Amino acid sequence: MTLSLVVLVDADLADGTVISNIAIVNSPTDPETPKESDPDETPVDNNRRAMLMLEKSAPMTVIAGNNLTYTFTLSNQGTAPARNIRVSDMLPAEVNFVSADMGGMLEGGEVVWNVAELLPGAAVTLTLEVMVPANVAMGTVISNMAQAASPDDMDSPVNSNGVDVTVETLANLAIMKRSDTPVAIAGENLAYTITVTNNGPSDAQEVVVTDPIPVGTSFVSADMGGMLENGIVTWNVGTIPAGETVTLSLVVLVDANLADGTIISNIAR
Repeated sequence: MTLSLVVLVDADLADGTVISNIAIVNSPTDPETPKESDPDETPVDNNRRAMLMLEKSAPMTVIAGNNLTYTFTLSNQGTAPARNIRVSDMLPAEVNFVSADMGGMLEGGEVVWNVAELLPGAAVTLTLEVMVPANVAMGTVISNMAQAASPDDMDSPVNSNGVDVTVETLANLAIMKRSDTPVAIAGENLAYTITVTNNGPSDAQEVVVTDPIPVGTSFVSADMGGMLENGIVTWNVGTIPAGETVTLSLVVLVDANLADGTIISNIAR
């Protein structure tokens, strides 16, 4: 004889719960009864699961020396709450940590957020601010990907989309020139001091300063490797870091026969 039994599983029974059941048979004509069946164990699978999704965005470009903001959107696309969520983002080598909202903390080169719970259909936005150092080269691509994990998401950890940000550079150079004396004397040396300041935000690369020898004078010397060619002194300065100043010196000889009141005019570039 075959018998069947149908039961209704409680709606709030948690995923993974095992329903165990044993049948018992009894008959007065069988002295060995009652007898038990083997236990039947059925796990509960209610298809209610958390499903995390992590999206990451950032500007396409950043200027070296400026800050860069990453934005993360963490959502639960599943049918059950996601709890004890850990969002992590390993900082790229080309950036320095500045700040993170929603309690994000820097832990050994990795920024970590702990989100207590995310209900089905809910989302939360996280932001991370980093600084791109002024000396990062133009054209450098900063690549980055974040990750989210929860014990309620069987497929976690899940990765975000990858984000690539291209570094651009922008320097603001200021140049000043002054002579060591307001009045030059014919037949004597006249010294000029040239200061070049990089107001940033990026390092200034391949800086070259040129200074034509003033009319009525002749070249004597230039420091910092300045070279005279075709009446123009050239300094190949190279890199001037953001916020730094380079000082150059040029000495010329004033012609001995230069008339009183002659104005010696000079501009460096």
